[in-house]
Amino acid sequence: MKSSHSLALAAVVLMGCGSEAEAVPAEQDSAAGEDVASSDTNVTIHDTSVDETSNPMDSAMIDVLPDTAVATTAYVYAGCGNGDIQQLGFDVATGELTPRAKFPGGSNPSFLAVDPTAKYLYAVNEGSSEVAAFSIAKGTGALTLLNRVSSMGNGPAFVSVDKTGKFVLVANYGGGNVNVFKIEADGRLGARTGGDAAGNKSHSILTGPSNKFAYVPALGTDSIAQYAFDDSKGTLTALSPARASTAAGAGPRHIDFHPSGAFAFVVNELDDTIMSFKIETSGALTSQQTLSTLPSGVSGASNSGADIHVHPGGKFVYSSNRGHDSIAMFSIDAAGKLASLGHEPTGGQRPRNFHIDPTGQILLAANQASNNVVTFRIGADGKLSKLKTVSLGAAPAYVGVVHVPM
Repeated sequence: MKSSHSLALAAVVLMGCGSEAEAVPAEQDSAAGEDVASSDTNVTIHDTSVDETSNPMDSAMIDVLPDTAVATTAYVYAGCGNGDIQQLGFDVATGELTPRAKFPGGSNPSFLAVDPTAKYLYAVNEGSSEVAAFSIAKGTGALTLLNRVSSMGNGPAFVSVDKTGKFVLVANYGGGNVNVFKIEADGRLGARTGGDAAGNKSHSILTGPSNKFAYVPALGTDSIAQYAFDDSKGTLTALSPARASTAAGAGPRHIDFHPSGAFAFVVNELDDTIMSFKIETSGALTSQQTLSTLPSGVSGASNSGADIHVHPGGKFVYSSNRGHDSIAMFSIDAAGKLASLGHEPTGGQRPRNFHIDPTGQILLAANQASNNVVTFRIGADGKLSKLKTVSLGAAPAYVGVVHVPM
């Protein structure tokens, strides 16, 4: 679906390096805060022409493309357990990652999000139960702290920005609640505008493609809290029903959406499954399929599901397995049903999070326990082929991509 405003293409790679209750401790980086010299990153002019009569799955990136071609530089950002947010250069053509700089990110910046204009970055600080706002410098991608506010709950594990770029949404895993904060004109975090006790171990919060609804997988309740989201006021109002249920003991963790707005997909941490939901016109989720994220015959005793992302083209969805240390690959049919495409090793241990480059060419996996990030080429068939590996010296909890305007 189209947004009501034009946006600069954000292809910044964000990487959060951190830990949580079940995470494996990682060695701390003694070079915190030091800049790392690197070569210049690639500059790209993005062609923004889109055939609006084509399949909506093929025009999924229309929300993040500006009206005219914009020159951008691709970077990766990693929030790490030692408190750094690491910046890397990113070559979309080759998947190469080049360490570039480190910025103080606060106490365990384990999850990051960027506003639609790629001017501001937001990070949870799990250790201090805060949320931090940073400006992103044009061209260089350098981060400057703007302000830091309480997340108004214990142990924030997830942060997102709504489609208008006016509000930051935060899920407090320890506190079992979610909160919405206004983004001021200069990118700073302002007053709390809404929130709710979404459920025990609220693990993530995202608005759907229409921006009119928000969803919170609450691991401890085996359900997804579902809300109407007022993107003019930043408020949350429970839908009826207020929750979509998973199987008992499933432990829903993260959610992502088909670009058409018709389907949602959830990865369950505890029973190693992925679920497909139909999104009703009311915004409510209706479960329609559950599949294992592990190969047939593989025990899930030492595995936990982690992250999930839909390819921007809408034809594939991926989820990460910690323990099996793989990315599970699935195709999506016209009804939102999934079929397994197999599993690709992540080239490291405990892939807590991963990200798909907004161009749909590269998948980046953050291996928290082995302190590395691995890039993969996404084939036309949806399958992954390994490209490059970079060591960070600190446990990456999150990885993402942003193309910063020049």
